[in-house]
Amino acid sequence: MRLTIQDEGPGMSQEDMERATERFFRAEHARHTPGSGLGLSLVQAIVQLHGGTLSLKAGNPGLVVTIENPLPLKSE
Repeated sequence: MRLTIQDEGPGMSQEDMERATERFFRAEHARHTPGSGLGLSLVQAIVQLHGGTLSLKAGNPGLVVTIENPLPLKSE
């Protein structure tokens, strides 16, 4: 299963994307908005617990977040 979400916000630099899933990380341009820097770290932890992956890439504009999770195989 693949879920892709794209926003139209200011996006993130490559450097910020590399750190975005660290707990409490806030990009410099986001520090004036409410938040604690836990959102993407929690998402990544949950996705990994289910055997999946989370990836970030630059949109034009914005950010593209992709979550890939294996689906359980049906037993016969």
